[in-house]
Amino acid sequence: MRVARACGGPGGKLIFRIASGLLIVVATACGSSGESSDTLDPLQGTPGDTGSVTTLGGPAPTGPATVDPAAAGAGFVSVHVEVANAGIDETVSLDRASVRRDELDPLSLDASCSALDGGDAMALSVIDLRRLASGGQVVSAAVRTDEAATSPGEYDGTVEIADASQLTTSYESTIVVDEGGWSGSFEGVDERGGVAKGTFVCSQQAIAPTTTIAIEVGEEVPETSAP
Repeated sequence: MRVARACGGPGGKLIFRIASGLLIVVATACGSSGESSDTLDPLQGTPGDTGSVTTLGGPAPTGPATVDPAAAGAGFVSVHVEVANAGIDETVSLDRASVRRDELDPLSLDASCSALDGGDAMALSVIDLRRLASGGQVVSAAVRTDEAATSPGEYDGTVEIADASQLTTSYESTIVVDEGGWSGSFEGVDERGGVAKGTFVCSQQAIAPTTTIAIEVGEEVPETSAP
């Protein structure tokens, strides 16, 4: 430990004490001669121990809020929509387990699927107005067959897509339903000739998004080695 002493003026003295890489400043009284008659108590702790440090500031940042599973919904619904003449190529989805059941609202934030919730006709829908804040072009999508879809196949039906202005366009569609009604695809035309197509899926748990890379005919796929 090193100690440096200096009087800051009549009747006052600053004592600089350096220990374990820390600089400690102690104010004490000086005598009329400028010398101090007091002594410094030894530092407590073992060599290399700097003690505790207190920092000022706000509360520590926390992660995203979690939803109590007992209060949350269940099931995942996703619709991928492509509307070429409107420049739309987006997926609107909702994991109901991420939202409290009492916060689900069919007019602003909700998802349903006949494979999850029951019903003879294949029907699913997603609405999430929170997408407006992130610049999404599609805030809701709904797919429904006109008749009961009790087996895989093609069915006539309707697809409704609402854009960021919350204008809903209806497409008379051919809907392909996969086994159990858990997934499928659609393609339809609106009254002005605009074409919408896409895919849909619902499941008990959220499905991680995947990335598809288009490969042109004749293009070689680069080899990859195992990590």
